[in-house]
Amino acid sequence: LDGRGFRGRIDRTWRAASFSSLTHAAAAEALAAAPPRAPDGLAPATADDSGRDHDAETAAAVGTDAIVAEIDDLDAGGGRPDAVMAASAGAATPGAAPGRAGAPAGMDRVALDALPAGADAGNVIHAVLEHADFAHFADAGTAGGRLRASVARQLRQHGFDADAWADAVWAALADVVDTPLVAGAGGLNLRAIPQADRITEMEFTFPVVSDRAPDGGRVTPAGLAAALAGEAVGPGFPAGYAERVRTLGFAALAGYLRGYVDLAFRRDGRWYLVDYKSNRLGPTYDHYAPDRLADAMARHHYVLQYHLYVVALHRFLCQRLGAAWDYERGFGGVLYLFVRGMHPGFGPRRGVFYDRPPAALVERLSGLFDDPAAAAPGRGAAR
Repeated sequence: LDGRGFRGRIDRTWRAASFSSLTHAAAAEALAAAPPRAPDGLAPATADDSGRDHDAETAAAVGTDAIVAEIDDLDAGGGRPDAVMAASAGAATPGAAPGRAGAPAGMDRVALDALPAGADAGNVIHAVLEHADFAHFADAGTAGGRLRASVARQLRQHGFDADAWADAVWAALADVVDTPLVAGAGGLNLRAIPQADRITEMEFTFPVVSDRAPDGGRVTPAGLAAALAGEAVGPGFPAGYAERVRTLGFAALAGYLRGYVDLAFRRDGRWYLVDYKSNRLGPTYDHYAPDRLADAMARHHYVLQYHLYVVALHRFLCQRLGAAWDYERGFGGVLYLFVRGMHPGFGPRRGVFYDRPPAALVERLSGLFDDPAAAAPGRGAAR
């Protein structure tokens, strides 16, 4: 007897996708392309070396259960939280931000310039920041000693000479957690965020079954570009970026979109989304100035990445808080931290990319992945 042959049709557009899979072709082109010649004698930026692909791996979300339980205890029918208004991405930046004395000059060499580029360096930095209590970077006792030991351990596990690099990496990450992140937000930095207000490695999965999307309910590059096209051009959204999304070339998508957010945290009633980047943009702090970061954000499609991640966080908070969640009052913004270029003396003027996508755009993107009824104004598309 012969086995019965399969004559069904498999829908190859139904799959689990991630930011990485949507931008795979574009990432390959960016790696293959020669870096542009930098002006004023500055070295050219290099390709992305931000470390492990969080979207493609399976990892436990550390610390999520405790904060989710606290969110569940909130009165869904109560008033909305008070907020401290964060400065917009285009706000004027002050002089030297509060921090340690002896701020470097823009042309000074960054502390980790000699740390080799590549995924291994990114993995070390991600692993340390993922598991660290940020307050322990200032602890001279046992807790600080354990954190120092974890830096050395991660370096050894990823093939580095821990004796040569542990002190430099420790000092650089201490600068990262002490750096003020948003102009006008009361000196907000990572060290001020207690463990209870953090969600580390927040895993998300949401369905892609859109009646709004073109191509018979499938999400396409053209559909994503159309959703983004109404966004105002600004520091966080360069001119022509929506058209770049249109050329991504991924196959029409239905199924699921999944990923991992490095860090979501709550401060003064507002939620912030953080992604750590270890890209080596150049040897000096001026290589991590706002215009350089904006270029890297667009070139590597981090602009698309953080818009997708904001949709995920927005949906999560809609589900947990219901009517008590209001994006306009409750979302503080996106922080992409280019850790090699950060220093407390510069504050948000070097190494820190900040944006706060407008609520209408977040609703529009969320609706693209869901159905029109779920994207009703004022409630989001969470289900």
